[in-house]
Amino acid sequence: MADSVARHTHKRSHKTVVGGVRKRNSSIELLRIISMFMILAHHFALHNTFAYSALPAGIYRFFIQFFLIPAGKIGVVIFFTISAWFFLEHDQTLNSCMRRIWFLEKEVFFYSILLMVLYFIFDKPDMNIALVIKSLLPLIYGVWWYPTSYAVFLLFLPFLEQGLKALGKRNHLILAVVSLGLYGVIGLLPKTAIAEGSGFFYLFILISAYRWYVEGKHKLNSWTMISIGTAIILLFTSLSIAAKAFRNIQVNSTDVVTGLNKLPALLIGFGVFLLFTRMEFHSGIINGMAKGAFAVYLITDYPASEQLWNGPFDLYMISMHPIQLLWVFGALIVIYLVCTVFDLIRQALFSVTIDRFWNRWFDAVWSHAARLGNMLVTKVE
Repeated sequence: MADSVARHTHKRSHKTVVGGVRKRNSSIELLRIISMFMILAHHFALHNTFAYSALPAGIYRFFIQFFLIPAGKIGVVIFFTISAWFFLEHDQTLNSCMRRIWFLEKEVFFYSILLMVLYFIFDKPDMNIALVIKSLLPLIYGVWWYPTSYAVFLLFLPFLEQGLKALGKRNHLILAVVSLGLYGVIGLLPKTAIAEGSGFFYLFILISAYRWYVEGKHKLNSWTMISIGTAIILLFTSLSIAAKAFRNIQVNSTDVVTGLNKLPALLIGFGVFLLFTRMEFHSGIINGMAKGAFAVYLITDYPASEQLWNGPFDLYMISMHPIQLLWVFGALIVIYLVCTVFDLIRQALFSVTIDRFWNRWFDAVWSHAARLGNMLVTKVE
């Protein structure tokens, strides 16, 4: 079975050898930056103190509902796909996945404690005892949904990958079609009970099915995928705005079509990803900026950070501005760059301090945990 999978896997690596040195493909790193910018734009509109749905029909309302709101879930699909795609280049082990969680925890815990302290000192009204407790164990308590869901996915990844390989080509493809129909298509119906909690597992089933069994025989047309996904979002957005304008009926179309598991987000996100995998260039600046992408999310989506989106960032106040759209993009670019620069400073400080010991600490913890786990398994057997 492993040989069959290997024959159908085209290993287009994230890193290429240039002048004898392995370098990251900057097109993928640029895509990482773009996807995080999309997520930032989504939070700007979704968490704003002024509800975008209360804006009158017009270009500004359409821009927010058609571009900014869907951008977040599409960005998540892209951001996760980047990781999942390159996981499939090698067999994953529990050790390697736990090591990833260990390094994820380093960054998540740092920002959780830092932001908790800063908000507690300078903005106590936005802090409460529940948030303080959660901030001490951010991955476990889900201060940010993405790293918690991602860490859970990593715990299951080695077993999920082995299980999917054991299914074989036919059953795996059937599972992918059933999953796509359940989450992607049926999920388009309003008020369905199809949850997003299993989103990363669902995406991995689809991505692995494509890379193992489809990519070598059938090249998906990225522009067709993007066009279909965009058309679906355009239809629902237009109907929502029309219902509000002519019948004063409030329809939240974004929940219907732009969820993580929904077909439009998947089509656009995966289509864009495939476009970028077919390009290659190398830029140290882009690669460096991409390293700070995740920090942008952590800083701006901390629960107390939602206050960022008021005052000069209030959607209604911006609507009074003569250059509304430019103002929005300008503000988002400034926020993104400030957060990135801050994280680059953090990385430099960590490189000469905690990073020197982090691998060693993981190896020590892992050796004890593995020994205990083996003892428990042996007793059960």
